[in-house]
Order: sequence, then C-alpha cells, then structure tokens
Amino acid sequence: MSFAGKTDYRIGRAIVKELHCQGAKIYALSKTQQNLDSLLEELPTNVIPICVNLGNWEQTEKALENVECVDVLINCAAFVEVEKLPRNYREPIRYMNVNVKAALHLSQIVARKMIAEGKCGANIGSISGKRAFQNVGVYCTTKAALDMLTKVMAIELGSHNITVNSVTPAMVDTDLIRNGLIPKGAKVANVLTDEFTKGFETFMASRSIASKPYIEMKDIVNAVLFLASGENRQISGTDLSVDAGFLIM
Repeated sequence: MSFAGKTDYRIGRAIVKELHCQGAKIYALSKTQQNLDSLLEELPTNVIPICVNLGNWEQTEKALENVECVDVLINCAAFVEVEKLPRNYREPIRYMNVNVKAALHLSQIVARKMIAEGKCGANIGSISGKRAFQNVGVYCTTKAALDMLTKVMAIELGSHNITVNSVTPAMVDTDLIRNGLIPKGAKVANVLTDEFTKGFETFMASRSIASKPYIEMKDIVNAVLFLASGENRQISGTDLSVDAGFLIM
C-alpha cells in the first residue's frame, strides 16, 4: 500500500497512476475535491481519496487518524509563485506550511505505523534547494530545508529499517510550468511573463546535457519507483537528482 501526499499537480498524479499500474493500493491526498473526483474517474479502484489541506496541522491529523500502515510514503506537496522577496509575513508562512511542514507532519503520522514493519519514504525536492534562482527566493529556501529534513529523517528512522530519500528534479514538463507560474501579460522584475518564461527555458536548456529545458515526467516517476522498491535497502538519506546534468554544469 502506498501513500501519496498531494496529487493536485502532474507529478503527484503521474506517480499515483504508475503505482496503480503496479497494483498498489493508494491513499491519494488533495485539498481540492474536484481533483480527487477526476482522479477516481481515471482510477476507480484501489485509490482511497482524502480531501485535506496539508497546510493545516490539526485538519491533517484528524483526516489521517484511521489510515492503515503503508509501505511507501511519497511527499509531493509544493507551493511556488514567481515574485521578489515578499514584503509581508503571510507568504513565507504559506511556503513553509506546504513545502516543509506538510512533509514533516505526514512523515510523523505515517512513520508511527511504519516503524513496526520497516518501510520507505520519498520527498520530492527541487534543484531550487541547491541553486539560487531570482524571484523564487522563499521557494528555494524551503526546498533547501526539505533536503536537510530528508537527511535527518533518514538518520532518526534508520534504526527502524525505514529508508528516506529525495528526488530532485529540474524543470519538469507540466501544465503548471508550460502555462507559466504567473498570469500572461504580468511582469516579473519588469519583464513580461512570456519573455521571462522563454528566457528561463533558454537558460535551463543551456545547462542541460540534452539541451532541453524540461525533464520528462516519466523520468521523475521512474526515480520515485526505484526509491520505493525493495531494490534500494542500502540507500537512505540520499538525494537523487533528475536534472539532465544541470547541477554539474
């Protein structure tokens, strides 16, 4: 049985669909009932939907109190907007709640039941946790925090035969990225959205061994499946970068 934390966007949904093809029974989380309904239309069996706002600690605790022990936990929740460093305190709190605290809290809840049997977990990170990118400063900060949280969790849960790793993709080919993180016609650092996106794509392609700006979804899914398999029992606290060589260029 697998547990996918947040399936709103394409990465989480793609992971759920592949796990389903492998015969897994899956708890799928989203804060939007409509997203869960559409998922169930595609996968009517072996998917247990849970509608919950992972940024709300108490709501999450209550929603998951009756879940069974799972074999794999995959934390996919993330929030990002293209903007300069925020001028008020509210936005950084939202980033932290979704990008870090949600993974921590889900792991705490699920690990209580995993400890008895020894299972594994995977966090979806980002190259933004390893490289600084203009206009996504708080996002970069939270992804760096998630990297360290992964390592600490691996240490603390290792004695219970639980492995914890992370998958760090570069820019993944999703609707969210293709359509831009901000509305068309808006500006980022005084640059129109489409120009900003085109410039960023050119930059990413220039740092890729394959000279492509995007990582294909199937490559992220395959990395997660490897870490979720029984073939990686000696791999823990590791960050698996799926970035076409971006971080070494």
